[in-house]
Order: sequence, then structure tokens, then C-alpha cells
Amino acid sequence: MTSKNLYKLSPSLSHLLGKSELTRPAAIKEFWAYVKQHELQDPKDGRVIRPNQEMKDVFRVEHIGFTQVMGLISKHLEKKPGQEKRACDIPSKDV
Repeated sequence: MTSKNLYKLSPSLSHLLGKSELTRPAAIKEFWAYVKQHELQDPKDGRVIRPNQEMKDVFRVEHIGFTQVMGLISKHLEKKPGQEKRACDIPSKDV
């Protein structure tokens, strides 16, 4: 399943990435571009990101593990009004 939904980025993530709206995959791609541009990957373990101060201000962490990236970014994404709900977004009802 591909994500075509645009999300509004939080003001802090928007400032960090220089974008106000992105799809989830594009937000992750922009995050990694920022990490590489600012050389934030740990040279001994590329799975670990050493945030600069600007990134620390957004995510409020000292280190970011590879597996934490999606969860941290998701906290800064807000669905835009009027986008259709997918089946996985609709709560099930007990019958």
C-alpha cells in the first residue's frame, strides 16, 4: 500500500526540513537527507543518529536509533482535513 496522503508537519519539523506538507515516505526521505547533509550518523554505527541542537529541539532526544525514526517523525505529522479515511483508520465496532 502506497501513501498518497499529505500530512501537515508540526512547526518545529517544518522548520527543520524546510517543508510544510509531505507524504509520510517523503517526510522520512527528507529526514534522512537532513541527517546526511549535516553528517549526523555515528561514524562507528550508521544505525545511530547524533542529533545536532536543532534536531534535539524538535525530537527532544540525545540519540536516535534507526528503528525510532518513523515513530519520532509520526508524532510531528497531522492528517490534513478532508482526506479519506482508510480501513485501518476506522475503529471497529463490536456487534
